Amino acid sequence: MRLQTLQREQVMIYRRVIPRDLFNEGRLLTMLGKLVIHVMDSHSVWKYEQEDAGHFQIFQNPDDGSLGCANIKFYYRGEPVVLYRPLNTRDPWSLYFIWQGDERSVFTSTGEVIQ
Repeated sequence: MRLQTLQREQVMIYRRVIPRDLFNEGRLLTMLGKLVIHVMDSHSVWKYEQEDAGHFQIFQNPDDGSLGCANIKFYYRGEPVVLYRPLNTRDPWSLYFIWQGDERSVFTSTGEVIQ
């Protein structure tokens, strides 16, 4: 089940395993960073807001194992979306969200942010 909204009680702490989770979380944060830079540098359909937590609160979806960041909220075309990355994927641009009932990729196959 893909998360369309994220409630505080859904955020879980998962047991990290090195080196696997260093790569998984590192790639997630890299893609989130690229999206944030895109928002800051352009008039984008994407927006974000960050809760001041002093750290990135990574969560794992218990249904499918995908990872996301709970304390950075993203909006696509004005609506809140939960961004997630499948666990252990090797696809370089695998960051997804649910939009109008469909799974969408945040990036094109060449790493450009979708509009």
